[in-house]
Amino acid sequence: IGGTEYATLEAAFAAAVDGDTITLLANTAGNGIQVPQGKFQPNGLTVDFNGFTYTQDGTLVGSTGTQTQAFQLLKNNNITFQNGTITSTKAKMLIQNYSNLTLDNMTLTLNNPNYAYAYTLSNNNGDIVIDDTTINANPAGGFAFDVCRYASYPSVNVTVTGDSQINGDVEVSASGNDAKDGFSLTLDSGEIAGQVVVDSSAAAAMQASPAVTSITQDPGFDVYVAKIGNATYPTLEAAFTAAQDGDTITLYANTAGNGIQVPQGKFQPNGLTVDFNGFTYTQDGTLVGSTGTQTQAFQLLKNNNITFQNGTITSTKAKMLIQNYSNLTLDNMTLTLNNPNYAYAYTLSNNNGDIVIDDTTINANPAGGFAFDVCRYASYPSVNVTVTGDSVINGDVEVDASAGDAKDGFSLTLESGEMNGDINVTANGAAAIEATPEKAEVTKAAAFTQEAPAGYEWVDNGDGTSSIEPIDTVVTISDKDAYVDDLGEGNLRFVTTVTYGAGKTVQYFGTWFIPESLKDVEGYNYAEVKYNGVIANGGSYTADLLQIPAGKVSTAITGISFVKISGVADAVTATATTTVEAEKNATSK
Repeated sequence: IGGTEYATLEAAFAAAVDGDTITLLANTAGNGIQVPQGKFQPNGLTVDFNGFTYTQDGTLVGSTGTQTQAFQLLKNNNITFQNGTITSTKAKMLIQNYSNLTLDNMTLTLNNPNYAYAYTLSNNNGDIVIDDTTINANPAGGFAFDVCRYASYPSVNVTVTGDSQINGDVEVSASGNDAKDGFSLTLDSGEIAGQVVVDSSAAAAMQASPAVTSITQDPGFDVYVAKIGNATYPTLEAAFTAAQDGDTITLYANTAGNGIQVPQGKFQPNGLTVDFNGFTYTQDGTLVGSTGTQTQAFQLLKNNNITFQNGTITSTKAKMLIQNYSNLTLDNMTLTLNNPNYAYAYTLSNNNGDIVIDDTTINANPAGGFAFDVCRYASYPSVNVTVTGDSVINGDVEVDASAGDAKDGFSLTLESGEMNGDINVTANGAAAIEATPEKAEVTKAAAFTQEAPAGYEWVDNGDGTSSIEPIDTVVTISDKDAYVDDLGEGNLRFVTTVTYGAGKTVQYFGTWFIPESLKDVEGYNYAEVKYNGVIANGGSYTADLLQIPAGKVSTAITGISFVKISGVADAVTATATTTVEAEKNATSK
């Protein structure tokens, strides 16, 4: 300040008086800074950042109980910030402002992953000019700035001018639906890569007090969330409508809107790329779909080549996040469906086309359903899905075929990534696999860890991959009831013994059902007992399935055991038996 130097920006603010200019001499970091009410007026304070950056990384400031700000500028001050950058990864509000504030050639950046509802600049009172300034909304969620006529403060007026760039949404609100002396947002020049969100409180205040409230936009001021080349669009839906074959839509802000339907054959042969650019599209409006089944956030009809990349799609309203009939590539995407109203939902439903899931996370609906399906559907000829890269599939995957008919074929190929769920082959899917195995494949790379679907096993193809094949032979060993007359002090045991020749592999499995009368006896709590295991290279094995404590009379216990034998053509010659053994006074029939 003048000829005096200060070790910290915080110290310079503390020393400054009305009419001073603070000049930053280097990039620096420090605590949040609070400007007391009425300190800098009538002449004001200018802070010239001089091309440097101030990073708030220390103690935050704010009113008692809400110390979440990098800067808090209280009322009755005239303050100018110019020619530099303010940033923080700790604050919830980068600047909370009640003063008359001018931002001239500034960049404000908030980047705090801990807050999904944050403000880079919050304007609660005063006259604010944003000139030749860039304001970046918090990537984790929130607003670039707001115009909030707050509590008992009389008015707030914000003007955006010069070559200002607002990256993120702008919120307009009014405490208690009350405009008091008024509020305004004036968009003179620059652009907003986001949406102007007028909440219900501001809408009510504007309706009640139109003379002192306004939102005005110069015809040259651009408000958009997406671009195709240099053309801008206020919604992603509008960008899809305008796009032509070969185009790339780029998202420039987190945004929400209606479901989007892609007509048949619009994007081919060159296709459409949608670059979400690190942002999130939330479907929270009208759903799309075929007549009578409008339950989708996206419906991508056939004869299209579509790529979604570098972002997130989410919905709490859809039953299917994406219903797909196109050739679809998902590259570095996250798909999340979270709808508590559906226990049988699909995050991605693939009914036709060639689909590649690459470096992508797909989250099944927590209330129930599938991460994705491979469903050769209705009259559509074929569907083929490949999972590759560092993809993560959180949830089950369904394999299905309408009417048990593979038509031209269907496949699921697990090249790389991970799957946290099961592969479920429906009855129709199984029928198609059995009838035309040459047209239906579920294949995984050797390094891809995944259990085979129920009723199937992985068979080595000899090329570093394995494919599922139905279990060849299932033999019932025993199906009997055991009646316990008096266990006394002994135990009842069910024992499965499997005997077979060298070179044969046996898998044994089964379930014994324990009646309610035996539950909670001496710490046991069995409704049923399931068991399974595998033995190879010949020999015999005895499985002690269950020990039941003594003291029960005339209790029925039922069960069934199976053995699957494979490895040689005459595998069925292996033998297996299940017996019931009792100790001391127990008897069985």
